[in-house]
Parts: sequence; C-alpha cells; structure tokens
Amino acid sequence: MVAPIWLGGEDLNFVVLGSATITTTTSRYRSDYARCALEVGQGTVDAYSTPFPAGPVTACWFMSRFIRISSGGAFPMYGLGRSGTTEGVGIGLNANRCVIFKRDGTTDTTLATSVSTVFNGTRQKVDIEVINFSNPATGRVRVYVDQVLAVEYTGNLSAGSITDLDQVCCWYTTNGGGSQGYISELAVADDDTRLLSLKTVVPSAAGTANTFASGTYADIDGVTIDDATNMAADTVGQHAEVACTGMPAGDFSVKGFGVSARVSATVGGPQALALGIRTTDGAGTIDLGAPVTQTTAWATMDTLYATNPNDAPNEFTSAIIEAIELAFEAAA
Repeated sequence: MVAPIWLGGEDLNFVVLGSATITTTTSRYRSDYARCALEVGQGTVDAYSTPFPAGPVTACWFMSRFIRISSGGAFPMYGLGRSGTTEGVGIGLNANRCVIFKRDGTTDTTLATSVSTVFNGTRQKVDIEVINFSNPATGRVRVYVDQVLAVEYTGNLSAGSITDLDQVCCWYTTNGGGSQGYISELAVADDDTRLLSLKTVVPSAAGTANTFASGTYADIDGVTIDDATNMAADTVGQHAEVACTGMPAGDFSVKGFGVSARVSATVGGPQALALGIRTTDGAGTIDLGAPVTQTTAWATMDTLYATNPNDAPNEFTSAIIEAIELAFEAAA
C-alpha cells in the first residue's frame, strides 16, 4: 500500500529560504484538484518546502502535474533536496527534452537527457522515482511522463555533502536562458505514484464547533499566505473544526491525508497547537496529533495521515473525505 511521505502544492508549503511564486491561471493546473500552481524555472529566488514530517529518506517517489511554458537552456527546475542546503537531484528541460540534474549548491551536473521530446506544452503527469540515493554505485533516478519512462540514470546521485532527502525544491534561474513551467498536485510517497492524484481540500464552511476567541474558517481560506487574517485562541483547550471543499466527481481509493496550517504563538497565551481531523465515521471522532510548541514567528505546521485513525479498517474513502473537517486545539 502506498503511504504518503509529504503532501503539498501551495505557497504555505514552500516557505524555506525563498517564497514560492504561484499562479491562479486555471490553464496551469487542474482546477477540480488544485487551486493554484507553483512557478519553476525562470524567477528570482529558490523556494524549498517544509521538511518531510517523518524525516529524511533515501528512496521515494515524487509526483507532480507539470506544464511547460518555455524551453530554453539546460537548467534544473524542480526536484528533491535536503533541508538546510541548496543541494539535491531533480529535473529540467533542454529543447523540450527531460534532463536529470544533481545540484551541489554551486554547480549543476547533467546526469541524463531523454532521447526524444517529451514535454509538449500541455499539463502532463511527471513521476520521479529515486532509489539508493546515498549509494554512489547503485543510486537510480527514473522519470516517467504520463506513465511512460522518459529517462533514467544509475550512478552517484549525491550532490555535495548530502546523503538523504527531506524536502521538495523549486529552482530558478535569472539568466534568461532557462526554461519556465508550473507544477501542481505535489506528493512524495514510499511507492509507485504513477496512478495517483492529489486533491487539495480547503476551508469552506463552519465546522461542528469553534471555541476559539476570534476568527472563522473565512479567515484561513486564502489561496496565498496572509498571516494578518487568522483564527486565534487565548486559552488552553479552545478548539475548532472547519468544514472543507469536497472531492472531484468519481469514486476514489484514498491513500492518505495531510493537514497544513500557518501557526504562531503570542507571549502569555497558549504556546502549542494540536492539528488533526474530524471524520463522520467513528461517531464523529476527532484525532489530533501531538501538540507542537510554536514561536512568535509564523511557520507552517504539517500533520500527515497514512491511514484513517477513526475507522477500524483504517481506510479513507471518498465519502469520508467529502465530509472531513480540519481540527485544531490550543495547548500549553
């Protein structure tokens, strides 16, 4: 069974070093699955994701929806890296061919280039398989475009000093010769992602309860980060649930669920937050992750579910996601 390692796709997921550039032009993403796309390629500053909640990995699958806008010189566009560094391994374009790169922080090294043109200017599914990242002899990257193997490389993947991976990277170049594109529906998992999609559900209505001192779901439903509008708790134990947008049409097998939120603390108030979900199965049980202590600086907090904690078979279904509520509680 595929288990998620990291889920994302909006600017709140990319707040390290740089700030992701997003677009809400609907031709850049599937509007029934996402509500924005992230720019990769040309730009002004790299952007890196929040670290994987369970820690670094040396093998994984990384999926995205990608649309090529322009194809220039051979430069990295996006991939996987290690927090605290600018190093990593990923892909870019060269004359609409797919290129596998590794970055050591100062130098980009081409590892392999697809024989034929694979990117056609429409939204395409891209899946990157990484195996044995830390092994210089048997490391392997395979890139699939629309489920078809486009290019692969076996050998030393490690760039610079890193030996494992724990973040998604959006890379930019300012020399005008790079390629430009947009990515959406991003997910890292422990097994094959070629048949998977990522659906973003967002606050859309009041949930079962809200005892926070101020704010409602309408204060936390923005497409872009706006920390000035928020929900605030002034007492430990205050909690809230918010209802969310539903699923796309169809019947889906759901492999996991993640919750991301912008969080901070103020002096004299609750210093931690527990983040989780409320589902209609299990008699409306609320499951909260362990409280995480916050600072006065706004930061993104993630909780990831590989299984449904409120259901005996531990399965998510389309119906459960359709009625799911995000839940959070102030803690000491």
